[in-house]
Amino acid sequence: MVLSAPTLILVFATLGCFANGKVEKPPCIDEFGKSHPWAVSWVSHACTRKNVCLNGQIYHQPVKCPENSVCKNDGIESECVCNNGLFMLGRYRECVKELPPAKPTQSHFCTDKTGKKFKNQEDKWISDNCTKTNICYRGSIYSESMECPKNGVCNSENDQMRCECQEGLTMVEDTWCLKIRDM
Repeated sequence: MVLSAPTLILVFATLGCFANGKVEKPPCIDEFGKSHPWAVSWVSHACTRKNVCLNGQIYHQPVKCPENSVCKNDGIESECVCNNGLFMLGRYRECVKELPPAKPTQSHFCTDKTGKKFKNQEDKWISDNCTKTNICYRGSIYSESMECPKNGVCNSENDQMRCECQEGLTMVEDTWCLKIRDM
């Protein structure tokens, strides 16, 4: 099978480094001496930084807790926790009054300002020139501010917006545009 250059970069990002015929996924050691597995993200620095370990190097991206939540911090790891009686909808998206049902209610749909319909709890989309991320929940649209990652650009195709990385970079966890070192 012939792979294009961007596909090869993604393969290296997914598989890790080769040494002695084995795939190695080196962990990262943070400033507190804690080891973090390859390609797993974590939140630190009083819930202001999201981190990921790739090829033995830690990459950072700013984050913030949603409204009606607090940062629980033990000095090493941080986590955004909703105030009493509220539950986190998505990953650091929004604190809501009720825990979402296990299965989406098929009778609920959302319609955005352009008239496009979205399924309850299934559809997530980006809007407003990549400045908002949205989810349909029980017939209402919940939005959160966002921005494309550093070295990323907003593109629209078939009425769907998305952040893409500049040429030569690879998107990791929809958060980072990185140049993945190959062998």
